[in-house]
Amino acid sequence: GEVAGAPVAAALDSANGIPLSVCEGGTGRAPTGVPLPGDGAQKPVWDPWEPWNRFWFSFNLNVDNYLMQPFVKNVFNPVVPETLRRMIANGFENLEVPETVVSELLQGKFAEAGQALARFIINTTLGAAGMFDAAQSWFGLGKVKSNLEQVAESWGVPPGPYLVMPFAPPSNLRDTIIWALKQYFSPYGLLLAMPGRLGLEAVKRIDQRSLDALGHNDPEKLYEQVREDSA
Repeated sequence: GEVAGAPVAAALDSANGIPLSVCEGGTGRAPTGVPLPGDGAQKPVWDPWEPWNRFWFSFNLNVDNYLMQPFVKNVFNPVVPETLRRMIANGFENLEVPETVVSELLQGKFAEAGQALARFIINTTLGAAGMFDAAQSWFGLGKVKSNLEQVAESWGVPPGPYLVMPFAPPSNLRDTIIWALKQYFSPYGLLLAMPGRLGLEAVKRIDQRSLDALGHNDPEKLYEQVREDSA
């Protein structure tokens, strides 16, 4: 179960799984971080706003191609070791756990909500703000992953048409609205003023992008593939 500069990776994010490579001659994870469809039959996607979506999809991908990737390759990666980059990613992932707790509760999954809450407390304290997974290593508490988009789907809220927005993940109308609201109601979004919030979001997006493969992506070649898997 969404996007220039620092937050460009958000336009390329998705929670739908590990993508295939779209680099020339490449295999493995796609440089964009967006998922591509598997071998199975693809569901039809309602795309009534296709001209708008194609414009912003191309914009987001080109910002990644010509701004984000050069910065990551030439500045960020040479200065920040991969081990530290993964620790930073773990810390940001830990900040998403309260959403998982709420999502599990709203779905009536109380055991999973309790496990997620326990992981959050342990990793925030013993795991150095979540940079280390102490809950898994020391207590055998595995990850629990869910989000509010899944809750809306489970409650029968229709997804609406496919939608691409600047600096947001390719998605659908329902999930894009939820994603936008979460930007303001995240843990650091509630505690920090706008400059601090934007700064942390910039670090998060750059760090996430640094852990994906780099390579040029053609918006025309990718649009339909990403649409089928993201909506």
